[in-house]
Amino acid sequence: MPYRDWASAWSSFQENDFVQTMMLPVKDGAVELWLNQDPSIVKDLDRAFKQRQRIEAAAERFREQQRRQYQGERGKIVEDK
Repeated sequence: MPYRDWASAWSSFQENDFVQTMMLPVKDGAVELWLNQDPSIVKDLDRAFKQRQRIEAAAERFREQQRRQYQGERGKIVEDK
């Protein structure tokens, strides 16, 4: 059971876009897991995140323009006599 949980967790971890796997030889019968950031992967992820933000902001601006198109000014109208 623990092996299956570990394998499931490991495969879920490996599915992430920011994970890069390198096969290294086993040293002294122990496996080492090194975690660090790859600058090119971080840069690509940041670029994709900012692109999504730009698209969402443009869509929000468009929705706001569409909403305002059908709204009139509200308030009291005072006529001078």
